[in-house]
Amino acid sequence: MTQVVLFFVYSNKYICANRIAGARRYAERRGWDIQVIERNARTLDVSAVIRFWNPIGIIAECAGGVPELSRETIGEIPLVYLDEDPDGEKGRALYVNSDNARVGETAAKELLRLDLPQYAFVGWQQPRFWSEIRRRAFQTAIRIHGKDCHVFPTPDGGAKARPGACRVAQGAAEAVRTLRRA
Repeated sequence: MTQVVLFFVYSNKYICANRIAGARRYAERRGWDIQVIERNARTLDVSAVIRFWNPIGIIAECAGGVPELSRETIGEIPLVYLDEDPDGEKGRALYVNSDNARVGETAAKELLRLDLPQYAFVGWQQPRFWSEIRRRAFQTAIRIHGKDCHVFPTPDGGAKARPGACRVAQGAAEAVRTLRRA
């Protein structure tokens, strides 16, 4: 019987396509299968899914947090978090994260090349550790060049991804209007 690794994706499998493809290449070399689970914490019984598949490991893409993947739920199954705060209270697990400071610096470099009079950072629609790291790096890079950097506050409320995406778009539009007025 083939050994299975569950890959829980919070967003959807299309957004995580490259990550899933990389995990599948790694797994194939070891004779494992990757089973992608597009999860929605409100409708998915994670414990039942884990019992059904009896996986040898779990990968959790953490775009929206993963409160349902507790130690009580998964037991001793090895767990790898992607883009989860390693300082959080998740217990024993491995963490794989983007270099969020570098992402913020790269964004600043690209915008600084435009030599604009002002700059702004619009964070993710909900507080996320990686958005805060990006903000700090972006803001620092802009300021060391003697430029102003406005930070638009993260809107609070609602955990729904699609309406939140609209709030981010509205925040970005507000940022552009503010910068044009300046």
